[in-house]
Amino acid sequence: MSFCGLSLLRTGSEGMTVVLTELSTNPGTPVSDVFDRLATHLFESQIIFLKVPPEQIIWIENLPGDGRAEPSSVNATASQVVLEWDGKRFHSPRRIPVPPDTVKEMLESEG
Repeated sequence: MSFCGLSLLRTGSEGMTVVLTELSTNPGTPVSDVFDRLATHLFESQIIFLKVPPEQIIWIENLPGDGRAEPSSVNATASQVVLEWDGKRFHSPRRIPVPPDTVKEMLESEG
């Protein structure tokens, strides 16, 4: 069993930003090890009903470093995870570093 934080943020009229946050209390597999599978599951179980096309989703991996949901420690890292969509599932994750403060601002603006 694994746990992570999840934020679904609307981006414009048709897009969405999804932030998956690693939690210090996660007893199982780290988010980064199963990101593509989590993305596929989220798309199939929730996002598809919001009618957001796969190419309009920005995926963010948030690793706070201190175990809290917001990136506040020196060890915090964040990445935009670029995923390929084959019509059935997401795969082939590529990570592009994002400043952790950018993720913090995104999450605060929705809260």
